[in-house]
Amino acid sequence: MKQLFLYFFSGLICITAKTQNLTLPDAINTALKNSLDIQLNKNVVESGTILNNYGVAGGLPLVTGSISDNEQISSINQQLNSGENISRDAAANNNFAVGITGSILLYNGNRVVATKKRLALLQQQSQQLLNAQVQNIMAGVMTGYYDIVRQQSYLKPLTALLMHPISSLPL
Repeated sequence: MKQLFLYFFSGLICITAKTQNLTLPDAINTALKNSLDIQLNKNVVESGTILNNYGVAGGLPLVTGSISDNEQISSINQQLNSGENISRDAAANNNFAVGITGSILLYNGNRVVATKKRLALLQQQSQQLLNAQVQNIMAGVMTGYYDIVRQQSYLKPLTALLMHPISSLPL
């Protein structure tokens, strides 16, 4: 990933160097803006922030509801002891049931508090991972930027030597 990023960054510098000078803050801002890892880590931090509440930890009341509707169509052929025959085609039978339940947590051995602390720690950890990712990208960009500046400074004397005729060089 680092090599791919450095190749991309050096190609970006080569393209933009022809048209304009790329400063270090511009390079860092471009790299941070275009980093998919940072965008993903920002989403992880945001989801950790949303999930860090007592409802996810299990501390809020729980209400559930259910509804069921069963319709059944059947044919009946029945002969009674009295000799009577009952025959019905497409006899409909419908069962409809509704239920609602509610529960509230009174005490479960501080499990909710422990889960809430764990969620808070996960949120902090994701924030620290985002900060580390930003610092790693900035370090990679700075290293690549200063490598290119160093190589350009090596290139200046070489181009000056190539511009002068060989006969004018002292032996």
